[in-house]
Amino acid sequence: TTTKLLNKGFTDCYYKVTSVKLRGPELNHGKAYGVEVWKGKVLNEGKPVEIRGGLKWNWTKYTPSVEHVPAAPVKA
Repeated sequence: TTTKLLNKGFTDCYYKVTSVKLRGPELNHGKAYGVEVWKGKVLNEGKPVEIRGGLKWNWTKYTPSVEHVPAAPVKA
């Protein structure tokens, strides 16, 4: 999650990173993909999306507490 969201109290809004594709000679550019969780709800049916603006924000590792971990989407 971004430190900006944590500072505003959004502890249940984060990405669960699923893959990273780095490029460049020093691997300092690329794209990251993950499952987006907003206010405790999994978005996009749990499908990974590109994490936009990854180089624009200060990111921090965030481990949600058990109460903020959403249940896996139910497939019918």
